[in-house]
Amino acid sequence: MIAAAASEFVRGRWGEGVDVVVPAPPSAARSSQPLIQIASELADALDLPLITNALSKTKATAQMKNVDAQDRDALLQEAIQKGPGNVVGRRVLLIDDVTESGATLRRSAEVLLADAGALSVHALVITRTK
Repeated sequence: MIAAAASEFVRGRWGEGVDVVVPAPPSAARSSQPLIQIASELADALDLPLITNALSKTKATAQMKNVDAQDRDALLQEAIQKGPGNVVGRRVLLIDDVTESGATLRRSAEVLLADAGALSVHALVITRTK
């Protein structure tokens, strides 16, 4: 249901302007990552490849909702890096399940554009916290 609504939004907003779906790196390590499942279903609905390893979490962090806003950028600067997945020249749809300040999305987009060679990045978030 989420993927169907999200794919309709993406098609209406960006049309054919994305080539690949990339999920933001998760804050918490767990056996099942809900964001990966949502991203996979969205990629299938859009008939696009899913690249789960374009971004890498190289340092464990607390969930960003538990970190003061002023500390998030510095923490994520170290933690989110380019992964082995190839997005060179691709128009990326970056997806995250929740956002508060946008720090994870900002850092992820920065890495995808500057370090991983993406042509462009469009961000989609499922929900926003207060």
